[in-house]
Amino acid sequence: MCGDDLGRSCLLVAFASVLLTGSVHPQSLPGGDDFGRGLLGGVDVDRDGVPDVLALENRWGEPECVWVFSGRTGDMLRKDVGEPPRDSVSPSSARELTWVGDIDGDGVTDYAYGLGEWTSGGIVAFRYGKTGARLWSWPERWQDGSGWMSVAPLGDVDGDGAVDFVFGLPDHGTDGQHLGRCVGISMRSRAALFTIEGRVAEARFGRVRALDDLDADGKREFVVWGDRSGGEQMAAGVFRGTDGTRLGWIESSGLRPNGVQTGFDWDADGVSDLFVGCKGCRRSSGHGEELHVFSGRSRSELAIFDERLPGQDLISLTHFGATSTCLRAPGSEPAVALVVGAHEEPVFGATYLFTPKSDRGSFEGVAQALRCLDVPEEILALESWLHIGGALASAGDLDDDHVDDLLVACTRYCGPQRGIVWAVSGRTGCTLFRWHRRHGVDHPILEPGAGSTRPK
Repeated sequence: MCGDDLGRSCLLVAFASVLLTGSVHPQSLPGGDDFGRGLLGGVDVDRDGVPDVLALENRWGEPECVWVFSGRTGDMLRKDVGEPPRDSVSPSSARELTWVGDIDGDGVTDYAYGLGEWTSGGIVAFRYGKTGARLWSWPERWQDGSGWMSVAPLGDVDGDGAVDFVFGLPDHGTDGQHLGRCVGISMRSRAALFTIEGRVAEARFGRVRALDDLDADGKREFVVWGDRSGGEQMAAGVFRGTDGTRLGWIESSGLRPNGVQTGFDWDADGVSDLFVGCKGCRRSSGHGEELHVFSGRSRSELAIFDERLPGQDLISLTHFGATSTCLRAPGSEPAVALVVGAHEEPVFGATYLFTPKSDRGSFEGVAQALRCLDVPEEILALESWLHIGGALASAGDLDDDHVDDLLVACTRYCGPQRGIVWAVSGRTGCTLFRWHRRHGVDHPILEPGAGSTRPK
């Protein structure tokens, strides 16, 4: 259902993706392989005027890597190989792929990801967007970190001319309490600028996303969230980029975040808003999942979405809202659409499209595409654990039609595949490119789609 705190009438429009059935158990496949574990788009890495595509891949016992593809042709531009595996007992894997701004001033946005283990810490690795070479990492010692940390750029907090960052350490805490911690760090001096301590056991209050500069002081604010609230600590809050002081909690009954995205202006007030996946918080039953949209300016609740299909009762999905992104169509009405993934329902994954108004306008095509992604025939014969929608991202405008295009990943346990990434036209819903990883092939295989109208 759709909230109307702004006094506007909202009609939810939802589309399920692909139902897949068959007979392969994940234990029969190599563990840890998940091409498309993270996706990034919207940045022109090779400076040819078209945004390019980054796809994160983990492989058991091998370094993680980021594949960089041309948004113009779909061809592979390069493979950025990551850190050597620390051991074979508890191999590391990468998560939380994110843009971090142009750190080195070379005109290309740089990126980072969290690299962690279940048992012994981790780091955040930063890489040059132009070359993929390692830029720096934090912390310097693996054991001082926390498994699968996240990072958000703040701007120059300490006035030394370099961008600074806040790092989220969700597993931090003594005696296995997983309280969580956030630390602001100067990139140049590595000095701690501020610390935010989690206070609720097992809440893991230490995941971060950057927001806009809400108080016009030249520093970006950021959101911190954990698994649950307790006492005076709510599950999510907004904090000042200058010193880490709390600006306010994000308040909504029963909020238990399973994913947060930022960077898109849902209510068209000039400030990016927050898209919070919520587990176990459905108002009607208490056991379902929703995605809540909150104003970045006021933290008030703008809308609530769930996985109800038109004419159907609520269905039982897991991780609805854990992945989400927005597509923009400047000058159209509506000018933004929300895409939500629900990627861990047994047997299949689902992906949904929502708009602020009943007229889907330019997004009619992508709604159709989410129902009928061109999944390879051998995948259609398989069973479960496909995780369609396991990663989502806006690709930017790949086909030059003034509407953002969509990146969708099907990660893990794909039989002969090790994962698939689609680039889908936001206007027509046609596949622009499909990259898939096969066992025994040392690079992703490109299959161009019929949707692109841009000259190659």
